[in-house]
Amino acid sequence: MITPRYLYRNDFSEFREQLEALPHKLRAFGAGEALWMPGEYIERVYYIERGIIKTALHDEDGTKKTIYFHGPNSVFPGCHQSQFTIELSLVTTAVTPVTALEFSIEQMQGLLRRSPDFSQAMLESYARYINLLIFESAHQSHHRALVKLCNLLYLLARDAAPDKSGLQRIAFSQEELAEILLLNRVSVARLLAQLREEGAIDTRRGAITIIDEDRLLSHCSLEVR
Repeated sequence: MITPRYLYRNDFSEFREQLEALPHKLRAFGAGEALWMPGEYIERVYYIERGIIKTALHDEDGTKKTIYFHGPNSVFPGCHQSQFTIELSLVTTAVTPVTALEFSIEQMQGLLRRSPDFSQAMLESYARYINLLIFESAHQSHHRALVKLCNLLYLLARDAAPDKSGLQRIAFSQEELAEILLLNRVSVARLLAQLREEGAIDTRRGAITIIDEDRLLSHCSLEVR
């Protein structure tokens, strides 16, 4: 069973050699640097070699809504011919230092036509995006704040590599969690404190560590279990 994902990585690992063989630009982005800014249509496609990027919707009232993250061996933002108005409000920035191969949309479309396997992988990536957006609009939107946060932490933990002690460590700040959930930072801090007091998590050293997954899961909705 596939549950929603906020972090996409390793979905295109098997196509690395094919992509490296195409004409491309090798790009490097520092932490906080934008891959593109509001007012730009999506005209470039990236294969992420190293690092993490995030994409957020910047509303005209100043609200930021983080949509998802992409890591190594992911292709972002996909490949489509249509230009959507919502693209003008999207900002993609490097969370960590990033190296990536940059392609034109035309190059990606050519590869889609030549490679059925690559086409299927791209189709699956769009299906995962749709799954996440349905989850957010149909489920997260009507849950209480604690349930929303626990759902998010549980899903992020599933993609996190265990630390040396075998615990799952989520390297997301309170601000980043707030921007995903559209909650204010004070509310997120209060809810994290509650989970810490319950023994579900630890929030030391600038990250969140899952201490008791069962206790965290007890607050989650059925959709993520």
